[in-house]
Amino acid sequence: MQNKKKLYSIISVAVASLFIAGCQVKTTMNRSELNKAFKTDTAVLVDSKKIELATKKNNSKIKVTDQNLEQLGKDQSKVLKIQDKLDNSKIVSSYPKDVSEYNQSVYKYTTMLRKGSTPKALNSQFHKTALQGTKIVKKHQDGKFDKTFKEVLAADNLDGYKLTSSEYKKAGLVLKKSKKSSSANTSEKTAKLLPKDNKQDKAKHNQAIKAYQRKHSVRVLEGLAFVSAIMVIVFIFLQPSKQDDSMNALADNGGSTLFNRPKPQGYALFLIRSTEFFMLVMVGSLIALDFLSK
Repeated sequence: MQNKKKLYSIISVAVASLFIAGCQVKTTMNRSELNKAFKTDTAVLVDSKKIELATKKNNSKIKVTDQNLEQLGKDQSKVLKIQDKLDNSKIVSSYPKDVSEYNQSVYKYTTMLRKGSTPKALNSQFHKTALQGTKIVKKHQDGKFDKTFKEVLAADNLDGYKLTSSEYKKAGLVLKKSKKSSSANTSEKTAKLLPKDNKQDKAKHNQAIKAYQRKHSVRVLEGLAFVSAIMVIVFIFLQPSKQDDSMNALADNGGSTLFNRPKPQGYALFLIRSTEFFMLVMVGSLIALDFLSK
């Protein structure tokens, strides 16, 4: 019975330690995860734009059908899941921050569409989101625009925002004129989107993650959290069973000493104080790690 009780105590402390660690220590989203999040947001943006174009008739407010509202709700759930993951990850470079801003901009556009905003307001928000996406591709993805994001650019161009504008040039968009035609409109449709500088951003991102992981303070705090968790389990296991003490107290003098038991002293007091100390060290280390990750 005593061994079972100690085993339950050890399991409880272990589960609590893992729960605290999971709540406090944030993970880092790698480039592959960030690229996937960006592509998902872009796909949602394109699908939402198609809904807008299908329902837009004049300059009055958009009226979205119930079927489209359901689809927009599903798309917004995907966007919110990405934002939640970004909020609970370490920000060790500008890439996660940029993707987070792009994600929020996509969510704002879909919300405006669901509420039935005017085409002018929707086009303005879509243009802002397209510029943010262009900056991300230029800065973090070597300027390689995929098919889905090219649809975003084409839709923005259709709304009257020219891809040759100063805004897009500032965002990093470079167009190569088509040899088949000198027409500006034709060249924009058949343009090859070329990368600019900052091709070393991938290496910088990986270096930033490694630099954080190599910090002396981070390693020390992680070691303290791990060692203190082990010590808490050990000291709990070494503590005497209170159930046996209670049974002995009931047997002595008909239980007269049950409510007059002396305070723990010596070895028992040492085990209790040690357990409390290492619990504080573990919790303090996890809180400090959370602070450093922000």
